[in-house]
Amino acid sequence: MKIYLIMLTIVIVRMLECENSNGNPLEELGTNQQVMNADYAAKKTTNNGKKRGRNKCKEIAKLKPGEKLEVTFYNNRAVGPNHEVFARHLGIIVRDTNIVPVRVHKWKDIGDREKDHMWTAVTDVFSNENMESYREHVLDHMKELWINWRSDLLRYNVKNKNISLQVAYNQKPPNGLDKNDWRWLIKEVYSTDKFKKVSARNSTNRLHYQKELAHRTGSKPFRQVIWKDLGANKGIKPDLVNVFYTTRKKDNSLPNAETTQKYDEIREILEKDPSLPHVEVAQRVFKSKSRDRVVGFGGGIKLKDIKGPQPSREELEVELNTTKKQTKFLKVVWRHCKLKITILRVVWVL
Repeated sequence: MKIYLIMLTIVIVRMLECENSNGNPLEELGTNQQVMNADYAAKKTTNNGKKRGRNKCKEIAKLKPGEKLEVTFYNNRAVGPNHEVFARHLGIIVRDTNIVPVRVHKWKDIGDREKDHMWTAVTDVFSNENMESYREHVLDHMKELWINWRSDLLRYNVKNKNISLQVAYNQKPPNGLDKNDWRWLIKEVYSTDKFKKVSARNSTNRLHYQKELAHRTGSKPFRQVIWKDLGANKGIKPDLVNVFYTTRKKDNSLPNAETTQKYDEIREILEKDPSLPHVEVAQRVFKSKSRDRVVGFGGGIKLKDIKGPQPSREELEVELNTTKKQTKFLKVVWRHCKLKITILRVVWVL
């Protein structure tokens, strides 16, 4: 009862104060209650709905004007203390629609002006004594990140949600992407027969890869393993045996029979012919025909860097068709020769 009287007294005093200030007490009390409710809701949303947010690369954000991070390159890719920051920064650049255009079908459709802008965004915060000589390699790395990003957009916003492209077309676009750009990607890229064919082919190729042979370095790139753990930073050139073992081992041993078998194959081939190039050994053991990556070197080395320029797909198709025509012609000639031989034998017998 006493509490009720106290509360009633407080309300009456509050109403008198509001009347003296020529205001409506009911409206003011209602407004105050709305403000309190809004503050409570905002605090609740902030506390319970806190998310990680987008990658902002704080190491670069802390740089002073004109200050740059030193980056070291090995096998055409960044290594050393700043290699993670460097790769993260490249990923941020390719996702920035103000720098890299979204409405292009392929990387080669991006103009030189945009690529100059991308390169400037790199050199503004990173330095190396031979920085310009790595321009094409860095842009090639950005190309890989850009392709992976476009694939991730489809994977996380369509496939993982088990929805169709039509449903995704009418839904909210991914964070950082304009609605019209997202719809353009769905209509002009993801919905095309060519993209679906390539996507299905890549999925099939991934199924053929033995999961037992997967590396165990996590997000740490091979080149960093070679650089730091295998002594490349000291001028040591590791062989394929050490690279394979270091990147596949679990604790101090290989995890399964499949990995051990491949390891033994590599050792056996190199023991028979130590002078055999590592790329030849890798192709024999893994039977890889990829021209984009070479096993045991990391992402920055391609087959053309070791064996010179490789023929394009179109050139290989022309060569294959020419070979088929020559084979067909030789078969016809051989049939005629066999017929003539048969005729001569019959004539000789007669």
